[in-house]
Amino acid sequence: MNLKRDSPLLIAAAFAMLWVIARACVQSITFDEAFSYLTFAAPAWPAQWTPSSSNHVLHTALVRLVTSVFGLSHLTVRIPALLGAAIYIGVCLRLSRLLAPGPLFQLSLFICLTCNPFVQDYLVASRGYSLALAFFTAVLAIVIRVCLKREATLRTIAIASICAGLSFCANFSFAFADAVAILALIWCCWPRKRLLAAALLPGIVVTLCICGETLLHWQKGHLYYGAASVSQMLTEFIRSCLVTPNPHLSVFKQIGQALPILFSILLAVQLVLAALRKAVLPPLLFAVFLATFAIHWLAFRLFGLPLPLDRTGLFFVPLLLVLLAATVPRRSAATVAWFVFAAIYFAGCLRLSWFKEWRYDADTRAIYFVLNNLARRQPINNAYVDWKYTACVNFYSQSFGGALPHFEDLHVPPLDRPVYVLYEPEQRSFIESQHLHVIYKGAISEAVVATR
Repeated sequence: MNLKRDSPLLIAAAFAMLWVIARACVQSITFDEAFSYLTFAAPAWPAQWTPSSSNHVLHTALVRLVTSVFGLSHLTVRIPALLGAAIYIGVCLRLSRLLAPGPLFQLSLFICLTCNPFVQDYLVASRGYSLALAFFTAVLAIVIRVCLKREATLRTIAIASICAGLSFCANFSFAFADAVAILALIWCCWPRKRLLAAALLPGIVVTLCICGETLLHWQKGHLYYGAASVSQMLTEFIRSCLVTPNPHLSVFKQIGQALPILFSILLAVQLVLAALRKAVLPPLLFAVFLATFAIHWLAFRLFGLPLPLDRTGLFFVPLLLVLLAATVPRRSAATVAWFVFAAIYFAGCLRLSWFKEWRYDADTRAIYFVLNNLARRQPINNAYVDWKYTACVNFYSQSFGGALPHFEDLHVPPLDRPVYVLYEPEQRSFIESQHLHVIYKGAISEAVVATR
């Protein structure tokens, strides 16, 4: 790596890492993060091996380790996710230099891979998606390198296999994508038997060592989150990638609406041109994409397994971006222009204070302090806390201490409580009918603390 030539790329990588660290420090804990910690990482017994779709085994085990060493805070529970972010950013740096022929293209591709708001959220949130995405993208990078350079050493293939196993252990929704990526690697190595064994055995051993107990006791019905149709899957995927650009820049809205259409047109044209050039990599990556989609669709049709829905289809982001980048010949101004505009758009979507999926939890730390201040003046043991906030408040009670009791989930607010924590858009009529006095309202989340 040439420091002078690659300095814009290195600066962008440093910025991306600092940005996700800043988000991890600033953003309040969310329901899924708090629930995952309290249910699977906090108990004295080894709950990290519990078979549940909410338990991302490798991530949970790392959270348990980190919090036992450094104590509990919304930053320490996110350290494993930040580790995944660091790996992912490093792999994207390598991919950008491997695929993109010029400095502008390299920088644009890197920003698209790392600053996409869909990806950014899950590089920060304390769930298994960051580690799973990082290790899956590492496998993808090795597949691309082997295909382009025809360099397939035993060590490289074994590393890819281990990464695939770790990706699966971090999040089971990456199973099909990891398996197809390994099959693509096997195709590149065929028919060298030692390399074939290296592509399979290390990943299987890693999976059995980390998740063997969990998989052994897995029960049907745990995997329930997902899309009920292909149209829903595509709609939510596009919506997640293009969420909330900077409202002060009106042109961003028009750019965002055009990006998916232009992407589809450019990908189709470039794939045809790649076939005419008899390029090897674009058809291989397109086959990985089609096979991953086809297996999900067949599992949905034959076994009722839900299709990927937003976060459970996160692996499609680097796969599709890398696929388009791999089809670009040396002089394809249109596709490079798409990456430049997409990079500008995604940079304009950067945010520090909330996640798209859990925007209603953007102010949970402030809610905890409001409740704790009330509890210091009067007992609030029978306060009602909406289910969206119970795990978060209980998490902060463990983290900060204080005078609050443990709150249970209740989906319907009782009529006789002195203090309520509610989500105002859903409970506005209840607040008005009970003549409650709102003493705090979240600026982002629209959560309220109300008293009689």
